[in-house]
Amino acid sequence: MQFSVLTWCKEAMDSETTGSEGSSGVRIVTRKSLFDKMKNENLRNLEEKLCFLRDHLLTQDNLSEKDGVIVHAAQVELRKSGKRDASRVLQDITSSPTRATKYKKAFDTSKCGKSSRLTPMEALKMFIDADLTRAQYEVIRNTNKKFFPCYSLIQEAKKKCYPPPETITITSTCAETQLQPLIDITVKRLSEFLEEVLLTIKEQERNTLKLICKWGCDGSQQAQYKQKLQNEADSDANIFQSCFVPVRLICGKDNQKVLWENPTPSSARFCRPIRFRFVKETTDVTNAEINYVKNSINNLVATEVDIDGEKFLVHSQFVMTMVDGKELTMLAVLKFLPPLISFVFENYASNENRNAL
Repeated sequence: MQFSVLTWCKEAMDSETTGSEGSSGVRIVTRKSLFDKMKNENLRNLEEKLCFLRDHLLTQDNLSEKDGVIVHAAQVELRKSGKRDASRVLQDITSSPTRATKYKKAFDTSKCGKSSRLTPMEALKMFIDADLTRAQYEVIRNTNKKFFPCYSLIQEAKKKCYPPPETITITSTCAETQLQPLIDITVKRLSEFLEEVLLTIKEQERNTLKLICKWGCDGSQQAQYKQKLQNEADSDANIFQSCFVPVRLICGKDNQKVLWENPTPSSARFCRPIRFRFVKETTDVTNAEINYVKNSINNLVATEVDIDGEKFLVHSQFVMTMVDGKELTMLAVLKFLPPLISFVFENYASNENRNAL
């Protein structure tokens, strides 16, 4: 609505009817009131109408074009039309030279979709990075419950990082998950993190993605707890575990393009347990675990990922590098001992035959 503002004494306001008025001593001459008055003059052409408008406005007493008067008049009109919040905002943003800039900045920030509350995944990231307990998180959340989601939502976010429950087997002495679902959920979570990067690669490279992982197994002793096991012969004094860690995601001809690299390959952050058992580490146990994991690796198929309707095929490559001195010794023994025994036995048998002759 375009208008000019006239300041009048109350007596003059009572006698005039050219526009709306308020108790503040401000009269608003609206465009409609001017056009109505111009229509009553029966003017013949546009030039006469423009002259009439100019003369009518300039001959009014107390005509004001001051910013404060115009803003006040706008506030009055907004209040009269029931827009009280808009009137208060107008009053506030004109109260100081910088207030309008602050209002605009806050409005632009809200338009950018910046969330006023952490998402469950963002809260889970904070929970893990800070190594918080549930009690500690609840204390932090009590400072601003509108910003931090409740702990139950963090639990739901955690479940999205796990393989399907039906692929996990747990007994009193063993816990294991199938390797295929475990690598699938790993690839899926990684692709969500790298969504923008994956969408930029060429179409012919989308079927050449390869996730390189390192894996290994190890055992250790632990404190015994008063835990009743199904078999009295079992013990939780020792634990033996196999796991893998994603190291690098590559693609392209000769696998030269690196899309992602584990920033902390020696950290437990990206570690994926495959199986752990309450069993003492021995040569036989290590050999059996290596064969178990190798068989699972041989049965793996490529993981298909869908991002915004685009298909990506991710192959997996496992390299056994997570070993210590004991495993290396055991592997060397398992590899070289059988041929050595065979060689000694053959030579011993030959010598015995010679002695018999």
